[in-house]
Amino acid sequence: MSAPLAMIISRDLSQEENYSGRAIKKGETVYLYRGCTYGCISRDGEAVTFKPDITPFFEVPADALMEQSA
Repeated sequence: MSAPLAMIISRDLSQEENYSGRAIKKGETVYLYRGCTYGCISRDGEAVTFKPDITPFFEVPADALMEQSA
């Protein structure tokens, strides 16, 4: 299995706009989650985690993510 892809939050996300249980600030790092999501991620969202491969995963809007440069 490949290493988790680190992503940067590109804009502030309110608690209502994501499912992490808290607001997420622009510039925070999250990791794409590639485990089973049981169909609960919307077409416009991505499953992510705060730590690589550690659940729980949560949904953020796909348009609020940008790939972290090396």
